[in-house]
Amino acid sequence: MNRFFFKITLRDLVQRNIFSVVNIIGLSTGLVVVLLIYLLVCRELSFDWSFVQGDNIYRVNTEWRQVRVGETSARTPAVLANAMRDQISGVKSVVRYDTKYK
Repeated sequence: MNRFFFKITLRDLVQRNIFSVVNIIGLSTGLVVVLLIYLLVCRELSFDWSFVQGDNIYRVNTEWRQVRVGETSARTPAVLANAMRDQISGVKSVVRYDTKYK
């Protein structure tokens, strides 16, 4: 019975080749988009959960606003770490992370 369904499917693919190609491309594109969104969501939800107290880790971002464009970055002024440690009572320790762009 399965051979019968495969035979009919192959005949339909051959007779309606353009329609079949469009459907296959649409299906594959949809699957790729769903998988990419799934991977992105998994990555975002797994951030800092590998640490024992991952819910106590925070990231400070800086936002620059120009005329119409807003840009967010994790780069902050160097004195912010010391100021946070000294002036905010809930901060136990501060780590600065700097990446050099090449």
